[in-house]
Amino acid sequence: MRTDEHINPTNETEPARHIRKNKGNHTFVWRVLLSSKHTMKRKILEAMLIAVHKPDLNKQMTSHPIFLFPMGIT
Repeated sequence: MRTDEHINPTNETEPARHIRKNKGNHTFVWRVLLSSKHTMKRKILEAMLIAVHKPDLNKQMTSHPIFLFPMGIT
């Protein structure tokens, strides 16, 4: 599950960093907002929710441009 990635303090997700920083003195209450069996689709949905709601925990430090048609349209 994605929550397993987030609560494992050895991972580099924002919740994992927060847990490391607070030395385990903090817990999260998780709610599943959307789901998908496809990893890439789930990560895109998650990124879109973060972009819309801008939660403090997910402050984006860098961004990468997304090109719908990087090779152009013929």
